[in-house]
Amino acid sequence: MEKLSHYTEDEIKKCEALWERFAPRKSIFDLWSFRAAFYLAYKHQPCFIVLQEGKEDVGLLPLWYEKEKDRYFWFGGWWQEDNDFWVNDRSLVPELLALCPKRACLNSLPAAAIPSQMAGSFQPDDPKYVLDIRETKTFDEYLAGLKKERRKSIKKSLFAIENQGPRVVFNDFKNFDDLVSLSVKRFKNVKEDKNDFWYDPAWEDPRRVEAIRNTIKLAGKNYQIKMLTVMLDGKIAGVDLVAVFNDCYYALAGGYDLENFPGIGNYCNMLNIKDALSLGLSKVDVLQSDCGWKHRWYQEVPLWYFFKE
Repeated sequence: MEKLSHYTEDEIKKCEALWERFAPRKSIFDLWSFRAAFYLAYKHQPCFIVLQEGKEDVGLLPLWYEKEKDRYFWFGGWWQEDNDFWVNDRSLVPELLALCPKRACLNSLPAAAIPSQMAGSFQPDDPKYVLDIRETKTFDEYLAGLKKERRKSIKKSLFAIENQGPRVVFNDFKNFDDLVSLSVKRFKNVKEDKNDFWYDPAWEDPRRVEAIRNTIKLAGKNYQIKMLTVMLDGKIAGVDLVAVFNDCYYALAGGYDLENFPGIGNYCNMLNIKDALSLGLSKVDVLQSDCGWKHRWYQEVPLWYFFKE
């Protein structure tokens, strides 16, 4: 093995070139165009650490620095998932982590990303939730696989919405503003620990709104974006923003008027699963954090994070 060295890159175009060389393109979060949606909104300073063996680049740790938190996160921020350590050889992961700057918080890592000799350096993160639909042909077939009480509860809430004559509208992207307003209203009284280094004000931060809006603008060649809107009694009851990439259906964001239309969240979730099935996809991914409901519909996938003080 030739001598290992490293350098740091912070010029965005060079960072993009490095990303395109190392990213595996397995997940939507591996796409530069998707992460760029967040960079264009937040404009945090990139910090791409490149591991070299001789003159060859053999590893990449793509970070950015958030000045207001004085911490390093994955490029694109805390919201990004399906992260991994990009190296030509997995034996180089400890070498790459040794270069990680202090005050770094690297979240959403699968167990397979963690070197066995460094397992004690990682802590449990919020799990993510997915549904394998490769062997599922219809939504009723999916329901049949649930426990009786859960199946009964879902059918009851779906009937309550269907009894009101819902109208489903696809890809009316002007409803993005309604998604935001519904989300702000729903979560305005949720108490969060603002001293937590993971704290994110979500929809209250105009940069977050811009970042998610950018995912719509930058879709096309690399990934597809869809919007599902449910109308009840002439009013918008729920709006879902989803993405499709590499045989996977990603539920990116949703806004629901639960106060006036109880059960609308379940109804929109049903629409997502049906839509994914109609597209012949293999998986539905509703991302991290249970939010009090995901475990009832999806399989839990454990994740880990690395924190360096």
